Amino acid sequence: MDEIDVKRIAHEEAQRVCDKYRELYTEIDEVWSNARPTIQKLLNKGFLETDEDGKFALTYDAIEVLVINDKAHLYG
Repeated sequence: MDEIDVKRIAHEEAQRVCDKYRELYTEIDEVWSNARPTIQKLLNKGFLETDEDGKFALTYDAIEVLVINDKAHLYG
């Protein structure tokens, strides 16, 4: 493995991580298990709205912030 291979692998891994954070989660089943209760709570309370198909659009970062806020009891 030479320097070009290492740079290519590093670039591919960085791209994979970036793609994860840009991915949109649109259904409760797509959200990771420890975040589902928070998202379900926000849906139930009407704090998080869905489109006409019942889908929302949240990024990984947005879900993380919502979970942190929920742990701080900001949503009751």
